[in-house]
Amino acid sequence: MKLGNLIKITSGYPFPSSELVSNNNGTPVIKIKELKSKTVVFSNDTNFYCGDKALEEYCVTQGDILVAMTGNPPTKPNLDAMVGRCSRYPYSFTSLLNQRICKVESKSPLLLTKYLYYWLSRDGMTEFLAQSSKGSANQANISNRDILSLEIDLVSVAQQSHIVDSKC
Repeated sequence: MKLGNLIKITSGYPFPSSELVSNNNGTPVIKIKELKSKTVVFSNDTNFYCGDKALEEYCVTQGDILVAMTGNPPTKPNLDAMVGRCSRYPYSFTSLLNQRICKVESKSPLLLTKYLYYWLSRDGMTEFLAQSSKGSANQANISNRDILSLEIDLVSVAQQSHIVDSKC
């Protein structure tokens, strides 16, 4: 089954640098460099949004699934920097999604969120998405369409739960 029939993708917002600060005032913005394989890591140079636009659709909350749309090509196999790497947002505070990162959500009761994360975060899936990428030797890109067109062998919800519980 096409994954696109089961999920919703939200692409990040292109924040103007004039609306970002580095002094911990405002809401943290998840940039591509902070998206690591399987998690999000903020650092001393994390930017914060201090603008006044309502950006609810770009909010990221604990447990959300994020995918890097830009990164290293498969010829530079570093999973923490590879295009297509999948992460889960671990923090209890809300952050905002920057461009070239997407949030992936199950929109079907037939697909558990925890199974969707497991399925997308497998090393083989990251490598597959990286192989599908386009771009230069130094920067590879995938699109929403690349994720939406993936084929998933959908097993029952009970089997999904069992698989995730035994693997994670």
